Amino acid sequence: MLTAVAVSVVVLLGVFLFVRVVTRVPRQVTGTVRCMSGAQVQGIWVKEARGLGGFVDPKRDPADPSTARYVRELRGSRTYGVNVGCGGTWKKWEVESRSKFVSGTSHRFECHDQAGDPLFRQCVPAGR
Repeated sequence: MLTAVAVSVVVLLGVFLFVRVVTRVPRQVTGTVRCMSGAQVQGIWVKEARGLGGFVDPKRDPADPSTARYVRELRGSRTYGVNVGCGGTWKKWEVESRSKFVSGTSHRFECHDQAGDPLFRQCVPAGR
């Protein structure tokens, strides 16, 4: 009898936690990315914790195509990062630079896409 009650409690707790994680209120993140070499931003992948994420259509600055804006709705994650394609084509990026996960809702990333740069293939928040 006690075992059945304990199993029921564990199952209910698991369902509660699952529903709580899945039904978190989505939130929007925005920002800009910049390919430091001056290459055109070809693509942006906004990644969330737990393997979620998706491509974002880069809104390039007409005066400077090495800079693009992103907007993405997160599905419950409190942190996110970006993978940015610099140069090449939208299908085959010349260089892919990646950020670490960050918190907050708005960031400006500088993506280091030139070989020889100590931060090569990294996107870092601007000013760091």
